[in-house]
Amino acid sequence: MIYDRIRIAENIKMKKNDNNEWMKAYAKYGYLGFMFPVALFVGYIIGNFLDGKLDSSPIFALVFMILGFAGALRTLLKEIDRMDREEK
Repeated sequence: MIYDRIRIAENIKMKKNDNNEWMKAYAKYGYLGFMFPVALFVGYIIGNFLDGKLDSSPIFALVFMILGFAGALRTLLKEIDRMDREEK
């Protein structure tokens, strides 16, 4: 009977540790899902502002959206590389 209680207590501790690991991983990598839309939006806002000032059609909006996408992709690839190095 005492062993059953110890085993239950150990299972509860393991579940808490699993939950903590999940939360740590989400905190560490959760921003990656927001990075692409935010980079595209910021690029569009900057490009749209420049298009309005210079009276050019959507040229700068497209250029800055592409630059935002490239920056987000670069950050993603650097993060993947860092994760691979941590596993080794």
